[in-house]
Amino acid sequence: MARILTLLLVCTTVALGQDPIPLRASTTRDIGIPAFGFTDNAQCDADGNLFFHTGRPRAAVILKLEPNGVFSFYEPAEENDDREFTAFRVSRDGSLRLMVALRRGGYDVYTYGKGSSTPSRLHLNTATGFRARNFVALGNEHILVHGYFDDRAAEQMRGKTDLVEFGPAGNVVRNSLEQIAEDALRDIESRSPEAAAAEGEDGAIYMLQSDHVLVFPPGGAPRRILFAAPEPGFHASDVAAVEGKVVVFFSKPDSKNMLMYRYSVFDRVTGQLTAVFQPTDETGNNAICLSKDGLTFFKVQKGRVKLVTAALR
Repeated sequence: MARILTLLLVCTTVALGQDPIPLRASTTRDIGIPAFGFTDNAQCDADGNLFFHTGRPRAAVILKLEPNGVFSFYEPAEENDDREFTAFRVSRDGSLRLMVALRRGGYDVYTYGKGSSTPSRLHLNTATGFRARNFVALGNEHILVHGYFDDRAAEQMRGKTDLVEFGPAGNVVRNSLEQIAEDALRDIESRSPEAAAAEGEDGAIYMLQSDHVLVFPPGGAPRRILFAAPEPGFHASDVAAVEGKVVVFFSKPDSKNMLMYRYSVFDRVTGQLTAVFQPTDETGNNAICLSKDGLTFFKVQKGRVKLVTAALR
């Protein structure tokens, strides 16, 4: 029988209106390759390798870009019209996992170990009407999936979210069903599945929700870090963690429907807000990686890719 996840609550006081600090470039690198397109959030590992979802939005094609400009592609050989890309996740050690939804129901997770071009496959048996929006790999080879139940689900399940932990055989180990408000459900439905999860160097997992971060410390009880938008109209879109910092990315369209960004930095232990940053013309606004050196931005100049890193200070 599946056990129920219990969460500790860590409250934080986050005031609206804190003046954001403009980011300045610490380093700029031309990596020697032409510009390319990608969708949703990029990810990175501890070695600075960058991973992008490229190609058709529903196709499970991931591009890996190494710091020296060498690139490679990952695509499950079984990719076909019976499956649809849902999300991907990169671990700090460089392992890559792709989740695809199956037309017949359920999800498959393909795992590429560091340096491997041949993946293993794990099938997750999810309940009818369950729509995965986010997933992370836990240190014990379990998969944690966050999603919601749509109109195909049994009536008593509709409008609920579920946080489900699957074991190495794809079986449900435990879950936490939660009834949520309609506006929160709309936020989950619209959120990119690729956003909103990170792995800290301490092995903790951070999963973004609309108003809090779920923290899964290794060997400890799950907890929540609450947050509020740094300015009215901004919504959380991504999360990253490194060296005691948890950074929540916020975005908001301007009058020309171009996205503006803010980056709120929280203390990993206390959950307290320590600073809010904003991108500048110098950095561009496409942050793709958080490392000990700061935020790295993907920028295109004269048709070439440049990586701009800005320290969070």
